[in-house]
Amino acid sequence: MKLDELNDVMVGGLVIEINSPNSDLINNGLLGHYLPANLEIGIRDDIPRQLQSNVLIHEVVHAIANVYCEGLNLDEAQVSGIAQGFHQVLTDNEDLVRFVTMTTACDCDHD
Repeated sequence: MKLDELNDVMVGGLVIEINSPNSDLINNGLLGHYLPANLEIGIRDDIPRQLQSNVLIHEVVHAIANVYCEGLNLDEAQVSGIAQGFHQVLTDNEDLVRFVTMTTACDCDHD
């Protein structure tokens, strides 16, 4: 899947568009950004796929912090640490992701 094929991201009921404003990001020395006033996450599409994935999770964590943790004023180091940990858990635990995102009834054992 390519970056431009991603659907919008829902965070706290907000629909956040994902796009690739490369020139704006490059001109500002950024790999990505979250613009809460525009409900927009921008990720450069000229960087390697693995880096795009990391940057996307980082910007989603900014969005989550903005919606759910406004008073905490997380700094970049805190957002980066949470994002890196979250990215690692998501990429290394496919079963966990499938379990959490299951929307239909399954034949799972119920205790």
